[in-house]
Amino acid sequence: MVQTIQLQPLSIENFAPFGEVICCGGQDFFHINDAHTERYHALVTTEIFGEAHAGISIFRNIKQTEIPFSVSMLERHPNGSQAFIPMQGQAFLIVVAPALDDQTPDISKLCAFISDGTQGVNYHAGTWHHPLLTLEAPSNFAVVDRIGISRHVLFTEGKIEVQDEGSQLLAFLVAPKRGMMVADFCAGAGGKTLAMGALMRNTCYRDWE
Repeated sequence: MVQTIQLQPLSIENFAPFGEVICCGGQDFFHINDAHTERYHALVTTEIFGEAHAGISIFRNIKQTEIPFSVSMLERHPNGSQAFIPMQGQAFLIVVAPALDDQTPDISKLCAFISDGTQGVNYHAGTWHHPLLTLEAPSNFAVVDRIGISRHVLFTEGKIEVQDEGSQLLAFLVAPKRGMMVADFCAGAGGKTLAMGALMRNTCYRDWE
């Protein structure tokens, strides 16, 4: 059965269940820079969970969307929020849905919004949403979101790996002494090797994969 969703004008109130609208209209401000500037302060808070930091990227949409269109996918970012701010004063489309459970969006409650060209949006962490939809192309957006270790160039080139705390604590539980030979028959990329090697002052540690 085909479900038809009507576009709604984006507003702070109707988008509140999914995140924040980034705009000046309806927001408080104070003057700075000798009253040359109105500062609309801390309109959103960037949510970051886990080992990561906030970053600013540019998304350039190179394919425009024609209305009407079909929704065939939704995505979410459980470990951080994601903000889209148009850089060319362009309107864009926002498609969101509440969660049915931890892994599934409730598509029966799908919502679609259109911005007015002066608005951006910040999706709360875990909000189901469609990837960027623009009415014109190319179309540039400043994106503020979570940058995890998996995007770091040293990680993508295989020069570093992530080790959990447990793998390092194991070295202290074994408590190897200098001059001992320790055989690790469940070795990975060398996290425990390095930890035990340091405890043994780099003597007599072998690992086998």
